[in-house]
Amino acid sequence: MKLVVAFKEIVCYNQGMMKEKTNCLALALRKRNAKREAWVAEDPDNRWASTLTEDLAHWAEYGVHTAADLEHYLLVSDVFETTRDVYGYKPSWSGIDSMSNAELQARLDRLYAERQAEREEAELEKRAEQEAVAAAMSPAPAFTLGDSFPL
Repeated sequence: MKLVVAFKEIVCYNQGMMKEKTNCLALALRKRNAKREAWVAEDPDNRWASTLTEDLAHWAEYGVHTAADLEHYLLVSDVFETTRDVYGYKPSWSGIDSMSNAELQARLDRLYAERQAEREEAELEKRAEQEAVAAAMSPAPAFTLGDSFPL
């Protein structure tokens, strides 16, 4: 299959080096990168994002040969990095690599929810501390000793 994308010809091959229409890694990479570039272009002064390399030899070194392999690899990477971010440790790569995409997505959703809950709790603690400091720093109402020690 030949596809022209931004004057760049992409020919898709499967693992047996046969041209194919589906699971085209080169096309999947290009689409993913184009989507990211379009997102940045919407607000270039405030957005930045990196793109994935489109070098198929690079991906082959990681065992990624198809669009499905890429999707799985990226989910595993996200779970690995998000687990490290939320819990502070690196999980077993082989353990998460053996999970299905559905299992990985479910785990990633739980990790995102936990991270969001932690951020919200930290924000509440920060606000409470700011309010306590503001209350401590505000002047007390005028009073007399008679107010404190009635006759």
